[in-house]
This record gives sequence, C-alpha cells and structure tokens, in this order.
Amino acid sequence: MKIKKCKIDCFQKSCILLCMALFSCSQYDCVVPDNGKTGEGERASLGIGGVSTGRLEVLTRSVTAELTAATDAIGIFRKEDTGKGYEPVHNRKYTYGTPLWETDGEEVVLIDELAELTAYYPYREDGASSVGLSSELYVASKEIYYCPFKASNSTGPITLNLRRAYALLRFNFIRGIGDGTPTSAKGEYTGDGKISSFTFKATLRIAGILDLFTGTVEGEAWEVAFNYNVPISIGTTTAPAVLDYMVVPSDFTGELSFTLMVDGKEMKGKISASDLCGTSGKLAEGTKYEINAIIRPTEVEIGTVEVEEWIGEVVKDPSGDPFVPE
Repeated sequence: MKIKKCKIDCFQKSCILLCMALFSCSQYDCVVPDNGKTGEGERASLGIGGVSTGRLEVLTRSVTAELTAATDAIGIFRKEDTGKGYEPVHNRKYTYGTPLWETDGEEVVLIDELAELTAYYPYREDGASSVGLSSELYVASKEIYYCPFKASNSTGPITLNLRRAYALLRFNFIRGIGDGTPTSAKGEYTGDGKISSFTFKATLRIAGILDLFTGTVEGEAWEVAFNYNVPISIGTTTAPAVLDYMVVPSDFTGELSFTLMVDGKEMKGKISASDLCGTSGKLAEGTKYEINAIIRPTEVEIGTVEVEEWIGEVVKDPSGDPFVPE
C-alpha cells in the first residue's frame, strides 16, 4: 500500500509541476519548440510588426508603420553562422499583414543566439544580399531601402525603419531678382529662362555594390560628367525648377562644377566639397544635398546649400512619376 500511495503522490506532484510550468509562460515570452525541449536551442519565428522607410534606426517597440498596403513586400536575408546554429536564408518574402507581416514560405526561425539579418524594400524575386547601385538622374523605380538588424528568440516583434541606399543630389534653378542696386551684378534675370542643357562634373562613384548586411559600398570613384538635355524653365524661390540625381554614397573631395545653357547663353558655376558636405567629406546614404543655383544676367550665383536627412518627401523623376515599387 505504501508503494501505491507513493506512486500516486509522485504522479500528483508531476501534474502540479507541469501545470505551474505551463501557466508561468505568457503568449509572448515562452516559446515551446518543435522538439519539446526548452532552454538552449529554443525556436521562435521572426516577428515583423511594422515597416517604415527613410530613417536610420531599428526599433524593437511598436510604432505606426508607413508601409501598410496589401501589396507591400520586403525581402529578408539571414547570414550563415554555423557556430551559432544558423543556416543562411535567402530572399524570404514577407508581405504586409496585421498584427504581423506574413510569409507564404517557411518562416525565418530564431534560437537563443543573435542572428544577423537584413531587410530590403521593395521585394524582388531575384533579390540578393549584394545590390548594384548606379549614380544617375533620379529614376523612381530604382529606389531601394534596407536595414541590417539582429534578433534572437527573445527579441519579440520588430518594427523596421528602413533607410535609403542612395544619396540625393538636388539642383534648384531660380530666377534672380534685383537687389535694388542698378550697378550690382546681382540683378534681375529678365530673359525667358529656358535651360536647354545642363552638365555637372564631380569625382563620384558612378557605380557600387552595397552589402545589405554591413551597409558598406564597394566601388571606385572617378571624375564623371552627367548630362541633361531636356529643356526646362527656371523657377522661383518658392517653386524652383528641379533636377534630382540619385548618387552612390562615397567620399567626396575636390569640387563639383556645372555648365548650363540659359536662353542660348553658357553659364558656369562650382561648389567645393567642404561647402557641399561640410566636415564629413562624404555623400552619405539617406541624405539630401540641395544646391540653389540663382540665374543672374551674366552669371550663376550659388545660393544656399542645404544638407538634411532625405525623408518625408515624395521625389518625382523627370516624367513626373513618384516612387512606386514594381
């Protein structure tokens, strides 16, 4: 009888301990792995709570995501690290969903150790973790955003704030107005203000390869010339004529010089690297460099130069199209 009672007591205690273990886990902080084990090697699926674009950080708290269209999709890569137990994951597609983004394929699995991951937008079927970039007149369909990040099975849902891969170089063409001094060179420009061609030269990366995991860009810089021959009309301070160039991030030294034909008259201007980039000496990703070129009767005056984070703005290409993922 004593043996039977002992077996009953042991069974009851086991049931109590099992119940305590189950109820001590919440929906979010306790993951039951496929193999029924706990502790090291515990498996959890990557949870993406939201995705926004244009900023320079990753947030592990809930914020309002900017990408909320049913067709919005990102690609996820996980770096191979056999020492931590991670196999590579290539271009796993995640599509907007609520409360978490969804994948039609196998979910990205995380264990105790931090995994190195990266996300990019918009998703492409042939997407790779090394991306080719090229400096050129802004083309809306070639925009790309990305964000490297780390996560483990204890990270919880992540909100990704993706950053732009390119720098934006903007030229604003503005009609000069008189300053009240009859003999001043800074007089009013009274011509039609038709710009028939524009060329600028600078030592830049014409092309580069971006590593989505590290954010580094590889590629040589050399002096290149960019030409634009579609007629435009100079504007005003509040509504300037605008030309936008997407530029591969790089160090920038020397100067940027430009030539334009205004009403059949050649005008030239230039700006030093220090005036354009400040002490950084770089054309940085996700940054907008804005040059105001003021057209005077006999010359181009360089007005203000503004450098700011490239966010919160719809940029249009020469055809008037804003960025819309394909």
